[in-house]
Amino acid sequence: MCGMPVRKNQKTNLFERIREYNRLFEEMSEIENSSEYAIPDQFEINDEYAGLCVQMMDIQDTINEMLIDSKYAPLVMSTDRESRDLNFFIKSSDLSFDQNIEKHLEFRLLILKEEMKKRLKSVKILRVSGDINPRVRFLYDEAVRCFIYGAFDASCVLCRAISEFVLKEFIIKKEYGHLLKEGKRDDLNKMEPLPIVKKYKLLSNEMIDISYQIKDRANKILHEKDSKTEEEHAIESIELLQNFLKGFPK
Repeated sequence: MCGMPVRKNQKTNLFERIREYNRLFEEMSEIENSSEYAIPDQFEINDEYAGLCVQMMDIQDTINEMLIDSKYAPLVMSTDRESRDLNFFIKSSDLSFDQNIEKHLEFRLLILKEEMKKRLKSVKILRVSGDINPRVRFLYDEAVRCFIYGAFDASCVLCRAISEFVLKEFIIKKEYGHLLKEGKRDDLNKMEPLPIVKKYKLLSNEMIDISYQIKDRANKILHEKDSKTEEEHAIESIELLQNFLKGFPK
């Protein structure tokens, strides 16, 4: 878990990147709070927001690479909650900015170790086996890994993405692919995957119900600003996806 100590210039660069990340986060939050559109729609309709989002993702990648070279490797600041925690810690302490971040990361590392130990105990029951598409298996493992590291939002959203991918592949296989909606285009003759399988009875009611449960949890995360994803929500989504994959027709 602990890597080699980070040299002073590396540490300075890390803190500079975190400052930049926080600045972009604040700019994006201002746009989100002043707009009536849902966050996912902002990327499509607001070029400024889309640009900030791309910059933020690039900086996030840089921060992650720098963290990998340090003892803070498991700590990523990819969630709103992590950013809010860090900002609060910075504002409520008399330490310097650099000391502040380092103390925060040390504190989070201690907490994370204990949290990860506990979640690792439940991982075995979340594994899937059998004849599963390699791409689906990889994404499923990513969803479980997100759960282990405490990125519960990401885990739930990944579960929806996986279930929708499987549904689309199945719909195409059943020769209903021409009905699938593409992107944001408005076409009365095109539909999302779930309405297609429901309308044409391509799956059992049980499988359709599982799919809707997975989708509903992810939609709350993406569309409801006050939605809070807890550990049990992530476990529930992963277990639902596990049952979905195990029971899906070959």
